[in-house]
Amino acid sequence: MKKYLQSYHAFLPGTFMRWILYLVYPVAMVALFFVGRLWFEQMALMMVVPIVMLGAECMIDMFVFGGFGAKGNARIEYMMASVKGKGMVNRALAVDWIRRLLYFIVMAAFVYAFSYWEQGGNLDEMMVQLFVCILAAATFLMSIALWVIRLIDNRAVQFGALYIVINLPAWLFMILTKKFEMNFKWLGLACMVLLAISVAGQIWFLTKKVREGYYDV
Repeated sequence: MKKYLQSYHAFLPGTFMRWILYLVYPVAMVALFFVGRLWFEQMALMMVVPIVMLGAECMIDMFVFGGFGAKGNARIEYMMASVKGKGMVNRALAVDWIRRLLYFIVMAAFVYAFSYWEQGGNLDEMMVQLFVCILAAATFLMSIALWVIRLIDNRAVQFGALYIVINLPAWLFMILTKKFEMNFKWLGLACMVLLAISVAGQIWFLTKKVREGYYDV
């Protein structure tokens, strides 16, 4: 486990990022939930939190793995020149995704538990299904944005991808619920399956780039 964390921390731009990742960011999300209750209804807040986390995770990735897979990127060139580079990249990407998913799951459980307690155990079933669906969709769309952020070393393009995925969930749900009778359970499950494919594909592709680059040296 220590080796995995060391590989991940090697990609962080500095000690300050550890403070942001492990303290500032989680505390800020919890604070957002409580402060947001002053302006948003409970249902609206349950929908907003996953989207805010989507944006925060993409912003963090710009400083950690941003442009990592782009041609000529100094970090991937360095990894290509190392026999241990492939394993280090593989471990770092795996820990990164475990952390992301864990944060989403813990925050979702916190929001759900607090909302359940506040409503006296009378949460609307449709609201819960929609919350899980939004959460799954936000996580999947985050993985798509990370493809762009990690493969294109251009801040304008990265922010463009971030803007699209933040706004896409609202438009998508508006279109789907208006045109079709949506089953949120199946839509959420589909997003989870697509997320697993996207995550596995990212780890495989970036590790493959390092491995092939090393063999070409």
